[in-house]
Amino acid sequence: SSDVCSSDLTLVNPGDNGSVSQAYDIVIDTQAPTAAISFSENPVNADASPTMTVDFNEVMNSSPGLAPRAYIKFAGTAIIDTTDLFQAGAQTWTLSIDIPEDNDGKATVSIFGTDLASNDLTEGNTTGREILRIDNTDPVLTNVTPDSNSYVNHINVTYDLSENVESGTVSYNSVSGIGHPDNHVVTLGANQLKTGSYSETFNIPLIDGTVYNMVWVVTDSAGNQNAQTIEANITYDVTAPTAVITYSDTVANGGTEVTITATFNESVDAPQISILLGGSGY
Repeated sequence: SSDVCSSDLTLVNPGDNGSVSQAYDIVIDTQAPTAAISFSENPVNADASPTMTVDFNEVMNSSPGLAPRAYIKFAGTAIIDTTDLFQAGAQTWTLSIDIPEDNDGKATVSIFGTDLASNDLTEGNTTGREILRIDNTDPVLTNVTPDSNSYVNHINVTYDLSENVESGTVSYNSVSGIGHPDNHVVTLGANQLKTGSYSETFNIPLIDGTVYNMVWVVTDSAGNQNAQTIEANITYDVTAPTAVITYSDTVANGGTEVTITATFNESVDAPQISILLGGSGY
């Protein structure tokens, strides 16, 4: 046997009440609509207000109470309750989204609506429901060297990065010394921007005898920036120190105490002295 449905269609005589003056096409639509979700920015943080765009494959019912609507649940407890979308084109609808603080992770979007034949949009027919990523966490730099108030004869640095970031710069801004003013900016490369520990050597022409502040700035893909890291008063010194030696007595015999004074042209770290007397070293 077969399932057969039959019915009689009675048409009104032309000119009678309820008749039409011309032929009309009747469209039978039993297919559920589909929707594709996209965002003007992604990932985002709480400073952003991205636009969500929903592109349908057909014209949707725009009647009050039936027009497309959105419900958004963020990774934390925040939600955007069911809200009407705004029609931006025949098959395109949009919504500006306020991003909550915290709530890091993916947001889940549900779109509701019906087409002109009253077929409902389903979750299975909606793509992009979980592509929006929220990131309100700032990247962190730790173990940065050289330290403030240090003396260096190299341009080596170390640092630890808490997360993958989109960009990073290290600025050398002179504050005093022979070469002041003298400023340089190093842009970190892609292989220097991922989570982990780094030891790098920069290729910049610092000036001997100049004191610099180092300013580190890194920014992740959601626009979060580290609390500015500043290592202050780093002296770049590649000139060997000089010393003038004087004696309290230049002629002495056994049992005489002689004071030897070494006067350096700059601060030195734990100087030592070696004395050769009659072929024996002390």
